[in-house]
Order: sequence, then structure tokens, then C-alpha cells
Amino acid sequence: MNDNIFDVVCVSFVVLSDVVVRLPDSLAEGWMRKRGDLNKGWKRRYFVLYPEHNGVPATLYYYVNAQMAQRMKET
Repeated sequence: MNDNIFDVVCVSFVVLSDVVVRLPDSLAEGWMRKRGDLNKGWKRRYFVLYPEHNGVPATLYYYVNAQMAQRMKET
């Protein structure tokens, strides 16, 4: 697995109207496979589901690996 920070799809905060909102504790997280739009192959990704909070609907983020997900939570 590649630990490159640029391979992360999302980060652990959301910007709403110039206000940074920390994400709450996750509802669930773990490994799944996803299929790309352009590259039709299946990729293993670490998914994290966050609950609805501060007007932001429940959101599913994915990362290249669990270490990157943890690193984003600590920022």
C-alpha cells in the first residue's frame, strides 16, 4: 500500500461557510472494495462512516489504508 498523503480522498474536517467543523467519532469503519469509473478494476479501500452532525448529512469517506484514516482523524 502507498502511504502518500495525496492518495487520501477526504480529510477529517469539513469546511462550511469558512468555519472548520471537526468530524464526530465514526459509526463504522473497515475494509471494502470499490470499483473505479475510469479504471474498472476493484481497489481495496478503508472506509469510515461518520454520522450526521451540524447540518452535514451522514458521510462515507474512504482512504488508501487504515493508517491514513487515523492520521486524518488526528489533524
